[in-house]
Amino acid sequence: MGIYARVSSNTKDQLLSLANQVSAVTQKVSLVEDWRLVDIYIDVASAKAKSKREEYNRLIDDCRNKKVTIVITKSVSRFGRDTIEALETVRLLKELKVRLIFDQEDIDTARDDRELLLTIYESLA
Repeated sequence: MGIYARVSSNTKDQLLSLANQVSAVTQKVSLVEDWRLVDIYIDVASAKAKSKREEYNRLIDDCRNKKVTIVITKSVSRFGRDTIEALETVRLLKELKVRLIFDQEDIDTARDDRELLLTIYESLA
């Protein structure tokens, strides 16, 4: 299990938001007996700017290497830079048999295939 969190800048408000994201999702993970937290991946980078998002890339590498089989993130808007990137990553993780959970939107790729809903949420974000 890996947690992914992102904020767009390192202002005080954004860092508080980051702490809240990680805390809320970590609490959810602790409530499921079968889940074991492997790592927390945190980026402080704008979704609009073409930043490297090193932790996002490390997460994807860990999924490819089977270190992480479940990824949970607070929301769709914290995951992909845009709709296309988010959908491409969702598809890649599905191919890798990695379960992806968007907590706020209640989207879990293990139980449903809500690509259209994901597209709508991402475009609104």
